[in-house]
Amino acid sequence: MKVLWVLRRLRFFLPDFNRESTTYHLNFKTLNYNSVYAQMTRGKSEKLLASSMAVLAGTLNRFS
Repeated sequence: MKVLWVLRRLRFFLPDFNRESTTYHLNFKTLNYNSVYAQMTRGKSEKLLASSMAVLAGTLNRFS
């Protein structure tokens, strides 16, 4: 319950982004209009980023 309260309070301090400005600032080619496709693409991107970070962490672990 306390987490929800914190998230509600935090919402007022976060900037308001719309989809067009986010697409422009992140240098994406086009806006994904299909919300399901956008969510699936985001999941794939997050998986790729997490895998890359894990590989980098494993490499750094071998150096230490």
